[in-house]
Amino acid sequence: MPASDDLFNLIPEPIHYEDARGRILAANPAWLEAFGYEAADVVGQPATKYLLVSSGTSVSAAVLLEAPQSLIPSDEEGERFTVLCHGGNHKPVLRRCIIEGDRRLVILRDLMAEIHRSRLTAQQERLASVGMLAAGIAHEINNPIGFISSMLNTIERYSKRIGEMLSGYRALDSVESIDDLGAKLDKLDGQWQAQNIEFAISSIPDLLSRCKEGASRVKHIVDDLRSFARNDDDIDALISVNDVIESSLNIGWNEIKYKAEVEKELGVTPEIHGNKGRLVSVFVNLFVNAAQAIPEKGTITIRTETSGRWVKTTVTDTGCGIAPEHRAKIFDPFFTTKPVGIGTGLGLNLVYNILQQHGGEITVESEVGKGTTFVIKLPIRGATTVHAPESLAPSPELLE
Repeated sequence: MPASDDLFNLIPEPIHYEDARGRILAANPAWLEAFGYEAADVVGQPATKYLLVSSGTSVSAAVLLEAPQSLIPSDEEGERFTVLCHGGNHKPVLRRCIIEGDRRLVILRDLMAEIHRSRLTAQQERLASVGMLAAGIAHEINNPIGFISSMLNTIERYSKRIGEMLSGYRALDSVESIDDLGAKLDKLDGQWQAQNIEFAISSIPDLLSRCKEGASRVKHIVDDLRSFARNDDDIDALISVNDVIESSLNIGWNEIKYKAEVEKELGVTPEIHGNKGRLVSVFVNLFVNAAQAIPEKGTITIRTETSGRWVKTTVTDTGCGIAPEHRAKIFDPFFTTKPVGIGTGLGLNLVYNILQQHGGEITVESEVGKGTTFVIKLPIRGATTVHAPESLAPSPELLE
């Protein structure tokens, strides 16, 4: 029996044998584990009991919308099905058959497992980015914390002086003669002038206001970092692309500010449906890459505008540019031109996949020695696409 074959049982992908009538002869352990059945449940049953043909409105189609383009199969790779799992759940699979005499070996590519692995990889890349940016983020937090500490020390000194003056005036209640009262008032007046109490009183509201600004700065950085690192699958929230850009600059600022002046031309744009944390990952990658591409000192220009049914963002740097032979590969996983230990090669691949999940597009124009421009388009609320657009990949003319 096929089920006794060691190779059949050890293959990590879900596979099963069918007879000429389409009845399942054997299913390997990976098949049973992936779909939650026991061998006795499926052997002898028609495969069509478990494999449902996918359609544009099927469960698998909905799931595949969130899959990276590299996981969405073409028709040449096999037939798409939805497996009815034990308990009623569905999993999208890709089915391929190999004829072996009067039976056929059916290989099922579990797309849900691949989507899960892809999400884990994206989360690991985001956390790796947090690690890379950690020192800079700590510096950006320490600056306002140090400022707040200094302001509070000043408030403490001023408060002590004011308190001493109030205690002096309070002590006037015990004065028994007019002469003593006049002498003590003169002394207190001298102290008032010497310690500049009027200035201290007028300064405290401003100092407290500046402390609140510093605390707000820290809160924004922490909130942006939490959003950036969070593994949240929801892409249905209404968000502003301009807010995403500001959050991204907050997180990557220490990597950017020493290399580039940032010029922002943020237009008034409508909200989009999206996941803020994922989109912050997109722009942090683009901004930090832009800064790293600038040899000494340059400019990063960020523009947003409404273009038809899109919110369009343009990120232009005055860096070293991308060589023509590299432009076709920049969105490939693990491709990097950075030295070993500097880049993982997953940053732009993560950008590519996240934009695709949002129904977005990205294109790149670059000239060696003059800089690079990335154009990102995200669909306006109510104008989402049903399938990932082909324009996610660099256009042919840009790859020549």
